[in-house]
Amino acid sequence: MKRLFLCIHLLALAALHSSAQKPPITDTSYKTWTTVNNGKISGNGWFVSYIINNKPIGQNTVVITATNKSWQYETASFSDSNFSKDSRYLFAVKNQDTLVQLNLQTKEFSFIPHCKGYTLCSISKEDYIIYRLDNPSSDLIIKNLKTQKQRVISNSFEYIINKAGNAIITKLKGDTLFPEVMQWTDLSSGRSKTIYRGKETTNQIFDLTGSKTAFTTSSDNSTQIWVYDNSSLFSQMIASDSSEGIVKGCKISIDNSWKFSSDGEGIFFTQNPVQESDPSPNLTIWSYQDAYLRSYYNNYKAGILSGTNLSLLDIQKKKIRKLLSGLQKVKDGIIPDLHNEYLLVESSFARADDRDWNKYANFSYYLCNVKTGELRIIKEHSSFQINNIILSPDNSYLVYYDSEFSKYISINIHTNKSAIISEDIPGGLHCFFLPDRGVPNVQNGLGGIVGWLIKSKRVLIQGTFDIWSVDLEGRTKPLNLTEGKSNHTIIFSPLNIGKFTPVSEKASILVLGFNLKNKDCGIYNLNLGKKKLEELIVSPTFLGNPYDNYAGFQKAEQSNAYLISEVKVNQSLNYIYTKDFKEIVYLSNNRPEKAYNWINSELLTYKDKDGNLCESILYKPENFDPHKKYPVIFSIYLDQTNSLNNYLSPEPSRTGLNVPLLVSNNYLFVKPNIYRIKGKPGEAALNSVLAAVNYLASYTWVDSSNMAITGHSFGGYEANYIIAKTNKFKAALVGAGPSNLVVSYNELWSDKDDSKQSYLKNAAYLMGEDFENATDKYVENSPIFFARNIKTPVLLLHNKMDITVPVVHSVSLFVQLRKLQKPAWLLQYKDGNHILTNTEDEIDFQDRIKSYFDYFLKSQQMPDWMSNYIRPTHIE
Repeated sequence: MKRLFLCIHLLALAALHSSAQKPPITDTSYKTWTTVNNGKISGNGWFVSYIINNKPIGQNTVVITATNKSWQYETASFSDSNFSKDSRYLFAVKNQDTLVQLNLQTKEFSFIPHCKGYTLCSISKEDYIIYRLDNPSSDLIIKNLKTQKQRVISNSFEYIINKAGNAIITKLKGDTLFPEVMQWTDLSSGRSKTIYRGKETTNQIFDLTGSKTAFTTSSDNSTQIWVYDNSSLFSQMIASDSSEGIVKGCKISIDNSWKFSSDGEGIFFTQNPVQESDPSPNLTIWSYQDAYLRSYYNNYKAGILSGTNLSLLDIQKKKIRKLLSGLQKVKDGIIPDLHNEYLLVESSFARADDRDWNKYANFSYYLCNVKTGELRIIKEHSSFQINNIILSPDNSYLVYYDSEFSKYISINIHTNKSAIISEDIPGGLHCFFLPDRGVPNVQNGLGGIVGWLIKSKRVLIQGTFDIWSVDLEGRTKPLNLTEGKSNHTIIFSPLNIGKFTPVSEKASILVLGFNLKNKDCGIYNLNLGKKKLEELIVSPTFLGNPYDNYAGFQKAEQSNAYLISEVKVNQSLNYIYTKDFKEIVYLSNNRPEKAYNWINSELLTYKDKDGNLCESILYKPENFDPHKKYPVIFSIYLDQTNSLNNYLSPEPSRTGLNVPLLVSNNYLFVKPNIYRIKGKPGEAALNSVLAAVNYLASYTWVDSSNMAITGHSFGGYEANYIIAKTNKFKAALVGAGPSNLVVSYNELWSDKDDSKQSYLKNAAYLMGEDFENATDKYVENSPIFFARNIKTPVLLLHNKMDITVPVVHSVSLFVQLRKLQKPAWLLQYKDGNHILTNTEDEIDFQDRIKSYFDYFLKSQQMPDWMSNYIRPTHIE
């Protein structure tokens, strides 16, 4: 036993010595850093490709590997690699001009030089590759991968494959009289025919069967609509701006509604008013009666008016029928490709954020029957906008969330009967957010609809924690498919289905589970038929935030094989492969951090002064020594601890704050959650941060006399407030932070030209009241009014071109601090806006940040840039 203990002790000492010998991260370490991304899995699950970025330095390496690890190929000369649908080949581009074909069975390569890109498609269950040669005739090659037969089309400058994948349109250069020639090629037979000669064409679309195409031309400031049916000889112009059915003063508009009806017999388009010239182009008039702020309307007028006068063009009769009028528009401007016999319609003319006072902010919703033109009322004249509304995949039911009554409503399209279907779902329907102190009813985004069980007339709804199977008729109670297993600890979200997806009643779906207590991520199998949830993998990895569509998860199309990107705080992203979630194969092993004194994270839990439970992330250096004392930097925003296991890149950041660089150089870095208090955003931040400060100060390895606070944007506001209310910190770093909420309330988002009033009242700041009704609160929460109390040295970053938070906030605070002779510095980068925009500035700022903290928290020499200032000089 003594010998065993001695061996363990020696191994521990060796590990500590090893980490102690590793160099810290520097401002140049990122230049040799490698990362892995762009993973793809073949349809049969036998092969995977991915990219190692910056290997060799300044280049990328493509890795192609067998998932059983029996074979692997690496090259730095490939790009744009893709597997064929049948998993027999991998295609790529070599040195930007050569098409590569790798036979995955024989591992043999073939090369086609002078290639300008390629497209893979399937036609009648056979795979094709289409590519263009960079030769005098610009040949387009259409090749059957099974038969190896190919067809050559010369002199084309553009090609478009139809949705069915059975035909291709090629556009060729014509002559002076007919500058464009369009050809239709049937990919099954290989036969081509010319279907159009004339002016240049745009906006090409196909019907679902792939037998029809439509496009537009323009002449004399007029738009024409053309249609070709592959049973016809030539395209026909069937409508124009002068056609009967076009509203006087309007013209054909091509937007998101431009597509074929599901039956292929009609084409949707909209009619927009002809834009008249402004009689006073040098003058802008704002009125208190404007439905929209004039600035917002002028910038977004096209989008506001887009979608009006939705019309359906009958192809055979060449007649236009207007479906919608006035303010009626297709909801979100989206017409589905499938089952567009019914359309969701919204009527409004104002911003939903203004509903408390704007008389125009009322919303009406309808269901439009495309064949009859009937508009069925869903809800009219509501001050609440409906953002979550959807038709079932078979068009039998409409489901929406009524924000006014906080309920899901289902409408049977055939009977027109409605039912409340979410009455018995406990635990909430909205996404989980940190428990706001004393604000239990603050609602965040909905979990939403995540799938449909069509045969049993049920819909899958994501609740706050669990996934529910809900009766669309509202006759039976909702079923908790995740069995209440979470007990409000784990958030379950489907991995491989979506809100438009029909699911078999007996199917099994994969579910992502996020543990709110320890931040572990897991993958579970949910058997819908047996209503059984089985844990497959659970580990301290970061697979994504709750409710996120986890992009790092891929299933092979033709087999139960999975490619998963795994990332940990102390391990770069790597790819793993599994078929059963029991046997895991590690396909990549990218570990650049192993060469450095890297970082680890741990979750801190503690209580604030009122006894409320709080959380923070603590980042420590790999060579952490509990016998030393470390300075601490607190970085704040809102909730941050869900990212406990996420990997932090050492690359220069847009805010200049490089966490691995600071931690690797013996700083402790803390990200506390901020627990909001309605009407008191500053106090909420102060209470949350001081709770973390007091907790950390109890550890002997924390240098409580050398702590700093930092935040950017809203976090910058919080940091401004905190240093105005406490002297706990030795230094502060504030990036683009608001200092005056009185001013912020009536500011415009410069990139949107819209008011911030609702944002301050309801979003991050959660003021809860309008400025005119709570003037004192806005003053009390504005750091600028308490600048005289600031004793903490502060480094401000705020660029002149900031379009999110006007630079006046930091300039005003700095000017006031300068007058009071408080230690403050303001940095501005010429090319920066709300964040930094180029690597050179990012590196410069991160170096200044480090030297700033080194001076105040480590008692190192003051850097020259801090000691230089405008001063009198002797002039002879």
